[in-house]
Amino acid sequence: MVNQKLHKSLLWVLGISISLNVILIAFCIYEWREGGVSILALVDYRPQEIATKGPLSSPQLVQEAENLKAKSFAEVCNSLSDTTAVSDGYTRRDIALAVLTSLHHFNIEKALQGYTPRQKVQLTASSQPVTIFAGLLDEHYSLIADFVREEKWPFTSEGLYLRLRKTTGYDQDPSLRLAFCQTEEYHRLSLLLTRDADIKEEQILPLILEVDWSFIAQASKPRKLTLEESREVKRCFLLRAKKANPEPALLVPVKQVIAEERPPIPKNPVKKAPPETVYTVQYGDSLWSISRKFHVDIEAIKKVNQLHSDALKPGDTLRIPG
Repeated sequence: MVNQKLHKSLLWVLGISISLNVILIAFCIYEWREGGVSILALVDYRPQEIATKGPLSSPQLVQEAENLKAKSFAEVCNSLSDTTAVSDGYTRRDIALAVLTSLHHFNIEKALQGYTPRQKVQLTASSQPVTIFAGLLDEHYSLIADFVREEKWPFTSEGLYLRLRKTTGYDQDPSLRLAFCQTEEYHRLSLLLTRDADIKEEQILPLILEVDWSFIAQASKPRKLTLEESREVKRCFLLRAKKANPEPALLVPVKQVIAEERPPIPKNPVKKAPPETVYTVQYGDSLWSISRKFHVDIEAIKKVNQLHSDALKPGDTLRIPG
């Protein structure tokens, strides 16, 4: 009786296994017929000859990267089909992609339709380090080539922002402005700047282009803010825009928010830090959140610590002025 039950259980498990294999085979055949990316493209694949333990400093790889850095974006894109071996199992197209993503802000995640390679290797000992994506398949490079060919502005949000900063007024390509206005960063900043303020849609982009990208990236991070917190972020943002460009035309939408008093101090506030308090940056901290915690102006913190950007890393120590 026991053997009969065990036999039935094994048959049931075998039936499920066969069914799953049939579904997997059918899916692979469908993908192949439709010309999609193979199953291998959905996972990181690494040939044995490729060295992924980094950082790399091979003279051949460094020289190849330096040669590509001297070329234009279009010229580097032409090397994406070049499978000539360079060193350590990497090809010229691997180095070309590294230069495109690291220096030209090429949007590899969008090119690969949301897939981000997890295996990354730093190429050092060059004028500017670049990140190589290890073990990409021909299917990946086929998607990248299609993206470069079909997309007029194949860049990340930061890449679009930097290209807009290089041109002004009538020199700006309308399609470039449109591409940036469709990014998540622009959308979040648009909601932030137009909330409780007389700022029009056409005034948002000129304001954004006056602020450095590190602050834009920090201010546009998806997070829940109270009304007072959002007003303070907006105030800091507009103050930076005013500092960068004090022209009267720019200040029209800024006056209302700049003139407002700071948000009221919340109940049970943290006591003001004594002179020269040393604070260790925690995960999720930003200059804005630290300034709110100790009731110290962001610019004062940057000045004391000689910071040239708003970028912080967990474990960094900051001197908090009294």
